[in-house]
Amino acid sequence: MAKILFGPIISQARNAQGSLVFSRGPHGAYTRNRVTPTNPKTASQTTWRGYFKTASQRWSGTLTETQRQAWRAFAMKFRNLTPSGEPTDYTALQLYIRLNVPRRNYFDGWIDNPPLDDLVTQPSTLTINTNASAPQSLTITLDKTTVADECLVVRATTQLLAGKLWLHRWWRNITHVHHPVGYPLNILAAYQARYGNLVAGKRVGIAAFIFRGGNAAHALQVWSSSITT
Repeated sequence: MAKILFGPIISQARNAQGSLVFSRGPHGAYTRNRVTPTNPKTASQTTWRGYFKTASQRWSGTLTETQRQAWRAFAMKFRNLTPSGEPTDYTALQLYIRLNVPRRNYFDGWIDNPPLDDLVTQPSTLTINTNASAPQSLTITLDKTTVADECLVVRATTQLLAGKLWLHRWWRNITHVHHPVGYPLNILAAYQARYGNLVAGKRVGIAAFIFRGGNAAHALQVWSSSITT
């Protein structure tokens, strides 16, 4: 990877040229080799892609023009950032899909009218307890639980070296639990289904956020990690 220093004539470059890709990160512009991404087509990927397709079809075939106008007005209240940090506006269709796809995954049905609020329970701490000895155990406790019409979405990392502290690239959804959620919450079976049995001495990261079905609002993610004993 090579860093680039632009001048007054060429101020920026984007996308691919031949085998090189021009991009920009937190520390400036850079180039990298062009790589064709893998597409394993897992069951989860296929399901989520189906949700995207259905949401797009509902926008043009199910919603009325009055509903689409309401989403256009709703979208004007929101701004997004491009990968290079430049502000951009959501389109109504983008916002409709952004709210409805996770909503469809965690709850049945779709939100065809813009939500009236973005209220959702916001936890601030997450505690993990792990044990690799038989019988194995993996539980989590948050400082706040769900209320009606909410579910807790749990994400996890694979088992990493104990010295691995930067976990954000490893998060993967492993389960979601509808209200009421009791603590400590046993997530061992969900974790084992994705990553296998716990191994002593390995670091496990667990993250969670609360999602509300009625308005498709989700709280900020809280996370923690623990070295399995």
